Amino acid sequence: MGLRRRLSIRQSRENFSKAAQENTRAIFVESLGNPKLDVLDIKAIAKEANAHKVPFIVDNTVATPYLLNPIAFGANIVIHSLTKYINGNGTALGGIIVDAGTFDWTNGKFPEFTEPSAGYHGLIYSEAIGPAAFITKIRIEGLRDYGGALSPFNAFQIIQGLETLELRILKHSSNALELAKWLQEQPRSHLGKLSRLRK
Repeated sequence: MGLRRRLSIRQSRENFSKAAQENTRAIFVESLGNPKLDVLDIKAIAKEANAHKVPFIVDNTVATPYLLNPIAFGANIVIHSLTKYINGNGTALGGIIVDAGTFDWTNGKFPEFTEPSAGYHGLIYSEAIGPAAFITKIRIEGLRDYGGALSPFNAFQIIQGLETLELRILKHSSNALELAKWLQEQPRSHLGKLSRLRK
């Protein structure tokens, strides 16, 4: 597909600015980085993406929509692996793309949205669809070309898990807080002092 990536190991606004080039087409982050659970300044990185006129894509799998809404902090597109926390039991494979409809695909960097699509009889996504151009293109071309359709049984399993997301995330969060408090008191712990822990 001709894609190349540049990694920014230290995920600060400044490092994303240094990594961005003229041919950069997106800034992609995990809201809570895997495996270290890095916490990013999403709002600052969103400003950087806006400055470079590229969409800001956030993988919010670990935080889930229950704990964090990246769109409220400037993300243009949010993705989740439904297999993990949203499903909660690992019995189904799936993913989701949430398009905020806030990115300007007509800024000159994305001709696939501003020029006629041969596969759809000359449709120009940005003109015909407007703010939903990205998610529409993903749905109709992605489904046609790559077959990314969720099976009915996987959909059922994911919905079953989604019904208990709030309860499970609250329990995960309270367990994590108790563990962090305990680790903070251990002499051999490398956790350090976490000033934001509730007493």
